[in-house]
Amino acid sequence: MTGIPAPALHHVNLKTTRLQEMIDWYCAVTGMRPIAAFETIAFLSNDGANPRVALISVPGLVDDPDK
Repeated sequence: MTGIPAPALHHVNLKTTRLQEMIDWYCAVTGMRPIAAFETIAFLSNDGANPRVALISVPGLVDDPDK
């Protein structure tokens, strides 16, 4: 296998306290790229058709200390 695989993801929404880290991870691991990014949300795609993953960093969101 060569290159980065392009997994089929469709309209996944994830909440995170680490928005930029998640953007970087999805870009590096899945080959996605941000098609729109703002302070609290980013939309990623690996095919240009639609946003495939939405990463949301809601104000007040905190990491769960039990996880």
